[in-house]
Amino acid sequence: MRPAGVGVSMLREMFGKPLTILMAAVGLVLLAACANVANLLLARGASRRREVAMRFSLGATRARLIGQAVTECLWLATGGCVLGIGLAYWGTEEILRFLPGIPAQRLEAGPDGAVLAFTLAISVISVLLFGLAPAWRSTAIHPAMALRSGADAGWVAGRQRFRRALVIAQVAFSVVLAVLAGLFARSLAQLRGVDLGFRDRNVVAFTLNFPASWKPADRSAAQRRMVSQVESLPGVQSVSYEFPGPFQMGMSSWTVRVPGSPRASQEPATVAVHTVAPRYLETIGSVPLLGRDIDRNDTANSRPVAVVNQAFVREFLSNDPQPLGRVLSFEDETTQIVGVVRDIPHQGLREKIEPTVYVPAEQRKSMGGNPTILVRSQLPTSALLPALRREMEKLGQQVAMDEPKTLAGAVDESIFQDRILATLGGCFGGLALLLAAIGLYGVIAFGTAQRAGEFGVRLALGAQRSEVLWMVLRDALLLVAAGLALGLPASLAASRYVGSVLFDVKPGDAESFVGTAVVLVVVGLAAAFVPARRSAGMDPMRALRHE
Repeated sequence: MRPAGVGVSMLREMFGKPLTILMAAVGLVLLAACANVANLLLARGASRRREVAMRFSLGATRARLIGQAVTECLWLATGGCVLGIGLAYWGTEEILRFLPGIPAQRLEAGPDGAVLAFTLAISVISVLLFGLAPAWRSTAIHPAMALRSGADAGWVAGRQRFRRALVIAQVAFSVVLAVLAGLFARSLAQLRGVDLGFRDRNVVAFTLNFPASWKPADRSAAQRRMVSQVESLPGVQSVSYEFPGPFQMGMSSWTVRVPGSPRASQEPATVAVHTVAPRYLETIGSVPLLGRDIDRNDTANSRPVAVVNQAFVREFLSNDPQPLGRVLSFEDETTQIVGVVRDIPHQGLREKIEPTVYVPAEQRKSMGGNPTILVRSQLPTSALLPALRREMEKLGQQVAMDEPKTLAGAVDESIFQDRILATLGGCFGGLALLLAAIGLYGVIAFGTAQRAGEFGVRLALGAQRSEVLWMVLRDALLLVAAGLALGLPASLAASRYVGSVLFDVKPGDAESFVGTAVVLVVVGLAAAFVPARRSAGMDPMRALRHE
């Protein structure tokens, strides 16, 4: 797929290591699918063993029989590629709707000639490679022995061992993908559980873009006018504005002195500063822990005031149980603390929260940039947005407005990477488990069919049907155990590689590993249950007559 709305270089910059992780996951799923194809071709070769022996006896060469098998593989690859191309053209938009949206962009993708050619080549090569080995093994027979009934036990056993090895590899691949999916899901859950310090629901944010020629006084007047107009809309509870905007990864920093603080009394320290309008905390849904919010009385003619966050209090006022009334010094201008607010992760949920000061917009000469208007409303977003656009148009054609978005959406955009990893990781993990289940079912079903005579004898000699059932299920569990033995160490190595993209989750997270093992055991038992039940429920005499 070729991103049209977002370039490849931009995708690499946005994803970095996660892009490598996702590509590796695609490779593991491809290998699991190829193992299934190889298993199916081996089963087909086993069912045609007598046919191959007959053709050998009639003069066919091994090269010709292998060529026929390879041709069948090419037809198989062609059918899969045609179906895949159809899905690529038809299903791209549906897939993009399923995935979380890219921040401030829309990922537009469509089939690209170069990418399709590469994908087709990989598909054909994979089918040929994984189809050639079964073809080679299926033609490695002695015609006379193969035509004699009962003379093929060793041959079948050898092929069955190869098929079981493929299933073990499939299980190992699925273990790696399932563990990574669990880690990404837990990491996302941890991010979702981060205390935002405010209520992000029912808040819409948008940025006003003023002409460069406008003076600060003109911008301030337009901001106040916009706030006043929006406040009068039905259903609107409160309106304010802020610079830098929430979760826009912008930062404005000042140097500060705090008289009496051992941290900053001797030399200035740097703190993050947000310029806000009255009712800012009320609008975003954050209640001051101490003191009050910035209000309309905080004007250019009143005493400079500020609201600080908990990180500021910990950093600079740790010895003062009552920070209200303390003064700060910004560029030799004293400012009084009138409130303390909870920590808000403006720079993203992953980042350390810095000491932050909120100052009134009316007490600053300039915002320093375009403000973000915040609107808390009882109206649905779909009903509020048209009204906001109408009010913005009243400011004149020179003023532009960025696309409004909910504050909850801004928070989601800040963890886009984690959401995409959790979503695609879950999809790849689920697909790998499905492929492993199909492979297990195929091997167990084929093995039980080959052992029908043995099971018939056991049942005829008095064996309980539950014993036969357990024999088959135990065989499946042994395959799962072997896959886990290979997959869990590989998963540990993979989890250490992705550790840098996890949040508050250790690479060797026990819950993810134990959960994956339990899921694999359940999948293995479920995949083997039908052939196991069929074997346990067979008629002994019918099985012996068939043998």
